[in-house]
Amino acid sequence: MAQVYAKYPDATVGNNMVASWARKSPEEKAKVEEHLDKEIAVAQDVLKANPEDKEAKHMVFIASTLKKLCKNNFDYNFLETVPEEEGGLLPRSKKTS
Repeated sequence: MAQVYAKYPDATVGNNMVASWARKSPEEKAKVEEHLDKEIAVAQDVLKANPEDKEAKHMVFIASTLKKLCKNNFDYNFLETVPEEEGGLLPRSKKTS
């Protein structure tokens, strides 16, 4: 993500993340998604060797959440469809498949 926004002044990064992401080319978006996939794969490999590695667990969660946000064009409403145990806002008792 940092590389995607590197060409923008610091004052605009974050304040208009949704609008900036919408202007990105499909190629740039694909690069971000590929990078996140690599991060997830590395962290999952670490977890295979050490299932209790908290840093790897956090990396999987963060990268997976960012990937979902990217796919949803940073529409935060999608969190209402994600179960709580996966970091969303959907109560556990109303989990959808």
